[in-house]
Amino acid sequence: MLRYDHASIHLSSDYILSIWQADDGALNPHIFIIYNGDIIVGLAAIDKSKYIYRSFAIDAAIPLDYDRYGRSDVILLDESAAPILYNAVRQIGVDIWHLDRFPKNSLIVKYCEDVLPHSQYYPYEDNELAIIETNCDWDDYLASKSSNFRRSHKRIKQASSALRSILYTHENGDVEKILSEISMINAQSWKKEAGSDFSTDSKRLYFFEQLMQKSLNKNSLVANILYDEDMPVAYTFGVIFHQKLYAIETGYVDQYSDHSAGIMSYINIMQYAFSNPKIIACDMDIIRANGAYKKRWANIINIHSNAIIMFGGFGSMLIRAGRIFSVIKNKLRR
Repeated sequence: MLRYDHASIHLSSDYILSIWQADDGALNPHIFIIYNGDIIVGLAAIDKSKYIYRSFAIDAAIPLDYDRYGRSDVILLDESAAPILYNAVRQIGVDIWHLDRFPKNSLIVKYCEDVLPHSQYYPYEDNELAIIETNCDWDDYLASKSSNFRRSHKRIKQASSALRSILYTHENGDVEKILSEISMINAQSWKKEAGSDFSTDSKRLYFFEQLMQKSLNKNSLVANILYDEDMPVAYTFGVIFHQKLYAIETGYVDQYSDHSAGIMSYINIMQYAFSNPKIIACDMDIIRANGAYKKRWANIINIHSNAIIMFGGFGSMLIRAGRIFSVIKNKLRR
């Protein structure tokens, strides 16, 4: 079932087990497995939680993720599985199902668009997610890009040339060392001010520790750290899952932004993906990043949607009222 064209790191056993082990009651996970006879035709993982809408907390089904960057990945191999999943989620007692960065061509979206009335299905934003297919060598990939792109890549390499790079894989990986150096970098980066430094949150740190250790045990952990002499200044780490390298997290020491340290670490991970024949694509957007630079590197853009399915109850009524108010407000402005 989990072949490349359907696989999702968010639905892997390692990812879900890492969430479970780090949970300590913070999440309310629900795993849905749909069968046709003895064959699995559907898989979904959600957290029964609260969705904040205009200061109101609504009972909701949201992506199951421990790092706040989840996608609502759902695998459905048969159209008949879509209404079964819809009804199963509805029965857990939530007002809404928040689909966060959901594949626009997925069968659950098709079901919602074709079957549900507009009053129950509210799509509100599309995202472009960057994918790099690695079906050539690195030099051929660069040659396929524009001259401006290649000049930019050359400037990045020159700016970071004084930094030392170490790539950590199953051959030399040490999770404790990698996490220690990531913590040192994050403590001197914008992540600390923004509250997105996972190393200062014991539960999130434990989640990453579990995910990295499980990945290392399966020869699927990849991390790159840049050093100024012996001081770590930038990192990117990812996980290989079903022939795809997922970029999980990246960061850099603020004072090394002029050295292009963060993007160079990212490039080193991508270059590794091109050199590894077991990897056929690199997913650059597992984290909720805003960088337009990722689209410049991509050779495939996948469209993902954000939407709300409204099952009923106070939360659904509140969102419907908000939508009506917004429509009226926009008309009055014209």
